[in-house]
Parts: sequence; structure tokens; C-alpha cells
Amino acid sequence: MTIIAWDGKSLAVDRMSISGEFCSETFKSRRIDDNTVMAICGQYDIGLALMDWWENGNIPEKWPEAAKRESSSNCLIVVRHGVCYEFETLPIIQKVLAPYMAWGSGRDFAIGAMAMGATAKEAAEVAIKHCISCGFGIDVYET
Repeated sequence: MTIIAWDGKSLAVDRMSISGEFCSETFKSRRIDDNTVMAICGQYDIGLALMDWWENGNIPEKWPEAAKRESSSNCLIVVRHGVCYEFETLPIIQKVLAPYMAWGSGRDFAIGAMAMGATAKEAAEVAIKHCISCGFGIDVYET
């Protein structure tokens, strides 16, 4: 349960992790040495494997097996050199062409906010306010 918001300039990601009836704070995003920013939604351990896959050279043949399931709701968001990309169940890069985008359970709230002119941070704040599956603060990355 996540909100990842991209406004064309910055990426905002909440920190809530949910397991059954328990929620806790965690990190679902990070910036790596080449200034690339990554964020994940879906099952946490698969998301971490996807970030490791990218950081270790993003070789298609080394795509994590667990992420290949059709029922997987995981995604890896990568922002590199100001361009946003999305990966879902296969190691196929999908360039985000829209001027703004959002992923996760708070997606609809964030997209609505950005359609009205909100930044990614402001959109994530709206999602946290109205979606019970988002929270525990926001990490914001200028790209």
C-alpha cells in the first residue's frame, strides 16, 4: 500500500508498510550513486529485489523470478536524468510520457491533486490524508 507521485520534476514516496492488520514505517525509495532515484510498490521483498536488480546492472536475464507472476502487483519506478520509467512484471522499460503520474493505492488521489496543479509532494500529502493505506511521512527526491 503506497503512494508514489511523479510531477515531471520530483518523485514523492510515502513510508507506510502494511502486513495484515499491522502497519509500520519503512523505506520504499532510494537514490543511488549515479543520482538515479528508485521507488517500489507492491510486495516489499519483491520490490527490494527489483531495486537490487536495477542497481546491479538491470540485466533482463537476471529479473527476479517472483516479479514475473502475472498476479504480481509490484512495480519499480526509476527516474534517471529527469526521465521517469516504470517496470511491472517483466524487465521491459516503459517510459512515462504523461506530464505527471502516480502509482499505488493512493494513486487516484495524487493524480487528481496533480491535475489541479499540485507538486508530487503535495499530491502525496493529499493521498496520505484521504487513503488509509498511505502514511508515515514522505520522501521527496528532486530529479
